Amino acid sequence: MGWATEKDIRMFILSKLNVKAVLIAQLYTELESVASEKQKPLDLDLEKLAA
Repeated sequence: MGWATEKDIRMFILSKLNVKAVLIAQLYTELESVASEKQKPLDLDLEKLAA
């Protein structure tokens, strides 16, 4: 599942809950940081993989 889809699902669920806006902002920030970590390019050593 893409991070944008996951974000949309979380935001939908949170909109149905009775929570403070600060909590929603904190959860969104956490999701955003995880998503940006996942988008780092892979650094592969093909010679090591082929061995």
